[in-house]
Amino acid sequence: MLTQWRRQDRMELTRNPDYWDAPRPYLDSITLLNVPDGSQRVNMLASGGADLASETSWTALARAEDAGLGTELAPVGGGQYFAMNTRRAPFDDPRARRAVSMALNLDDINVAAFEGTGDIPETLFPESSPFYKDIPLAEYNPEEAQRLFDELAAEGKPVEFTFLATTLPETKATAEVTQAQLAAYDNVHMNVEAVDFAAFIPRNIARDYEMMISSANVQEPDSTLWNAFHSRSMGNVTGISDPELDAALDAGRVGTTPEERDAAYEIVQKRLNEVAPGVWYTRAAPAVMTADNIHGIRMYSLGSPLPAEMWVTG
Repeated sequence: MLTQWRRQDRMELTRNPDYWDAPRPYLDSITLLNVPDGSQRVNMLASGGADLASETSWTALARAEDAGLGTELAPVGGGQYFAMNTRRAPFDDPRARRAVSMALNLDDINVAAFEGTGDIPETLFPESSPFYKDIPLAEYNPEEAQRLFDELAAEGKPVEFTFLATTLPETKATAEVTQAQLAAYDNVHMNVEAVDFAAFIPRNIARDYEMMISSANVQEPDSTLWNAFHSRSMGNVTGISDPELDAALDAGRVGTTPEERDAAYEIVQKRLNEVAPGVWYTRAAPAVMTADNIHGIRMYSLGSPLPAEMWVTG
């Protein structure tokens, strides 16, 4: 039960004696603190200032493991991707999208943004998913990328665009290393525009960008993939419109057997590879970090621990 709330600071919760599943919850109280910095979250756990922290940073998770802390990760497919706005040039041409996708070395981006700790998604679904297919999300092919850049330039359509980034360190580093990689090619030029989060949101809503970071974290594929990539979805930030992709997303939504849904999402994976609405560069990391004294961690959905199951010692 909520007993205290201070905006952007803390929430105080106390045990509900009438909870339906007695003797749960086991904890008498929980204090939720707002700690935006990943390194500070790790340090608080290591020093005993906290017992558990929600985490989404691969770098912070690696530091927590180095410090001897526990980590628990909820496995998901999809991840974060460089969304390319297909509503405007240059990414209204699929050749420009494929060229950028093939030009980028994702391992170097991983090192710059996550100190090499991130999980680069090679396929849309992880191997643990019933929808997994060995259909690659990206191909690093600098020669073909340069050929496409040259082809577009010869037609009077050189690839020039701006990467809209936030000022968060990981996001800014990701944009800057992407810019540095593309600078090695001819007939492509990328600018970086870093804005604070308050300015980023209205730009996102208005679809006022050429490239930005978006995400589609996939467990049950229907809601996530339909919302992110169907032409009729308000959440389709890239504006991708592909009839075959739409039909497969619709079929996956209404399929009544595992076989029907599996066949539909195989087509979805193939079409996303072909139409290239974005460059998938890291899996999400919905996780918790834990000190030695907390037990009974059970994760649900995208990385949330069930508070009624937790208990502490010492």
